[in-house]
Amino acid sequence: MDDIKNAYELYEKGTEHMNKGNLDSALVCFKISLELYMKAGNPSYIAWSLNNMGYIYVEHGKLDEALKCFTESLELYRKVGNPSDIAMSLNNIGFMYSNQGKLEEALKYYTKALKLYKKTGDSSDIATGLHNIGLIYSRQGKLDEALKYYTESLELRRKVGNPSDIAESFNSIGTIYDFQGKLYKALKYYTVSLELFKKAYDPLGVSECLSNIGSICSEQGKLDEALKYYTKALELRRKVGNPYNIATGLSNIGSIYSKQGKLDEALKYYTESLELVKKVGNTLSIATGLNNIGVIYSKQGKLDEALKYYTESLELYKKYGNPSGIARSFSNIGYCYYKLKSFRKAEQYINECIIYLDSVRVGVGDVEARQNLTESQSNEYSLYYEVLNELNEKDKAFVISEKNRSRTLNELISESRTNLRQDADPELLNKERELNFSFKQIFKQISETKDDKELDILKRKQDSLYNVSKILEDQLKRSSPRYASVIYPDPVTADKVKEELGVNTALISFKEGIDNFYAMVITKDDYKVFTLRNIKTIESKVEVLINELRSGEFSSHFYSFSGELYKILLGPIEDIIKTKKELIIIPDGILHYIPFEVLFTRDLTDQDLVSGNESSLPYLIKDFDIRYLPSATMLKTFELYTDPEAPKDFICFADPVFESESELQLSPEEHKKEEDAKKELSEEMKEMDIEREGSSLVRLVNTGTEANGIAELFSPDNVSLYTRETANKNNLMKEDLSQYKYIHFATHGLVNNDKPQFSSLALSYDITGNNELQVREIFELKLNADMVVLSACNTALGKEMKGEGIIGLTRAFLVAGSKRAVVSLWSVADKSTSEFMIDFYRHIKEGKTITQSLREAKLNMINSKEYKHPYYWAPFVLFGME
Repeated sequence: MDDIKNAYELYEKGTEHMNKGNLDSALVCFKISLELYMKAGNPSYIAWSLNNMGYIYVEHGKLDEALKCFTESLELYRKVGNPSDIAMSLNNIGFMYSNQGKLEEALKYYTKALKLYKKTGDSSDIATGLHNIGLIYSRQGKLDEALKYYTESLELRRKVGNPSDIAESFNSIGTIYDFQGKLYKALKYYTVSLELFKKAYDPLGVSECLSNIGSICSEQGKLDEALKYYTKALELRRKVGNPYNIATGLSNIGSIYSKQGKLDEALKYYTESLELVKKVGNTLSIATGLNNIGVIYSKQGKLDEALKYYTESLELYKKYGNPSGIARSFSNIGYCYYKLKSFRKAEQYINECIIYLDSVRVGVGDVEARQNLTESQSNEYSLYYEVLNELNEKDKAFVISEKNRSRTLNELISESRTNLRQDADPELLNKERELNFSFKQIFKQISETKDDKELDILKRKQDSLYNVSKILEDQLKRSSPRYASVIYPDPVTADKVKEELGVNTALISFKEGIDNFYAMVITKDDYKVFTLRNIKTIESKVEVLINELRSGEFSSHFYSFSGELYKILLGPIEDIIKTKKELIIIPDGILHYIPFEVLFTRDLTDQDLVSGNESSLPYLIKDFDIRYLPSATMLKTFELYTDPEAPKDFICFADPVFESESELQLSPEEHKKEEDAKKELSEEMKEMDIEREGSSLVRLVNTGTEANGIAELFSPDNVSLYTRETANKNNLMKEDLSQYKYIHFATHGLVNNDKPQFSSLALSYDITGNNELQVREIFELKLNADMVVLSACNTALGKEMKGEGIIGLTRAFLVAGSKRAVVSLWSVADKSTSEFMIDFYRHIKEGKTITQSLREAKLNMINSKEYKHPYYWAPFVLFGME
């Protein structure tokens, strides 16, 4: 009896230490408590101690130890037979797998726990189970599923009435909208959550909401506002006294000071944060803290200090087995050596980083996960590219550039155009799956081992697996050339690009390095690399030109910067391209946002500057057919487009009825309520100093004229025209779009810069409110189009994800099966657009190529009286094949 009493007292003492963040002391108490409970032979009490020991091992980063504790605890609870305790242990194991990134395993355990909770009938537990499953779906990027589970959990929690649980649900739903880039909705949920946490006197919950609101401010670049929220959150965390939460708050503030360039302040907060997580003993947090301090020292030019912190961080990331952290450390060390001009050492570390990241990419099937992975690698590839140029290895540099550029897009197009497995040997495919699993396992073992002898053995095994993979790759190439061309593509070299180009074509691939922009120029018989100006210089000039183009006015700034950018970007290669007729341009970074067509090819004369002579300006479009590509690799990818020509000519969705127009059908009372609600929301947003997303969509009256004018060029039997109420999503989904050569959308483009997969085209409003065709839905369309035209606002834009270019509507239609996409770079008056588009299609009907037709339509506008300014004709650009 004394043992039970002593064990319980120690258990309570351990719990007290754990709540205060004294994890080492807590662990000692729980271990002794466990020994005493084991002597007494009570399974439930033993399981209690094991559970809490597991929680502490998680914080220490000892995940295998934690999982062992939770698994033993589960077996004990199963012997006792209490469903609630069994479900709790299943949840703990699910949490472990979730923490390790093994989301399918986590989902399996969470689902088992939920089934047990439903048997017990406890609404609070059921809600917790639903919430946990929602969390996994959220991490998998299955946001609709996550929202469904979070919402169901919220409904139950509202019935139970626990404010903290309800607040957690609101907060989680807010994170979904935050992830989708719907910051206004996210903020509403965070605000409700904040008030509920306040009512529940839950300071940690309040601090979490304040941090989330601060994060929104940070995303919007409102760093001073973000700092205010993060500071309030930290004050609350200090009152609670949990070292880990305080450390997180300090790190958040450090990140803002780092973004503001206040490096000494950032260093102070990062250092304090690191000291706290060292006390807690969380390996991953310590590694992250060391990395953060290394970044500050690197920004300060204290490279030796930075190397010291990065190296220590690398060792801890390896110990924890954190792939992104290991890669980041390799990259950061490589960058330091680059700045120290030790280029061979820099290449060594960056190469290690990329090998590591490529091994992680194996088996990643989710589109968004692949995009994010590519973006996370982009800085490494840019650094690698710059180092290789310093080492004068230009051929390898081109391959590295192409390997990263639009990688996911090329994979998606290839996969969508190829029935990959139809002629591959099933036995070889099975061997491939087994080999991929073996690679992952041994890679994990290598990252975790501390023993040099064991490491040497594992690396030899890895080399052996690599040799087996090369043999298997050769076998698959022989049994299924199409499958192998997608899964094991040969690197695209400059020599292979030469083979794809005609004698009158020059391909210009721009590359943003770490410090400079580069231009790689390939023709049928030559390949040269040019170092252009530094990135900041080019960015500042492009920003000015973009503003001038969108103003619609001929100004001195427009004349000056259009000429200057030609000299910077194309001047060095003028001798190469002057004999060519076509330019294929692959932009990078901020260069995605300018139409090269507007650049002046010579200095302006006094005659050019005379008012009324603007049509004589020496635009690049006057000398060349111009089209754009996301990458040179796509010259080969487009060879997969081998389907027979679509039988019908033209389908169009134009002049939709937008939701704002439906307000005209409201009664005066309903309309007033609607306006009052909008006003109330606007005031709340004003108080938060956060802008409301989006605005009411105005009708594009002339798009109906545009649609009818183009349709008249084709036989009525081969045309489908949807305007006003009929231009809705339901009609679009009913159509077999693969039957049309030309697919035309004359409507608003709704660009989500933060979350490009939620960018969309606005279609007619209906009672379901389902009036947006989103990027993720466009991916699923089956097209066989010669061209998709997005005659809308900002349809070429989207988030500029490094390594992927502009991720948005353009790439979605290319993946769906269109050979080309004509899109716009900024909002244009719909009357001029209508005239432009009708003229463009007229040239196509006359037999000109799409590239030539687009050029002719632009030249006609340049020579017009009303629309000669580039504002009217320059935004329309062609992405895709000739």
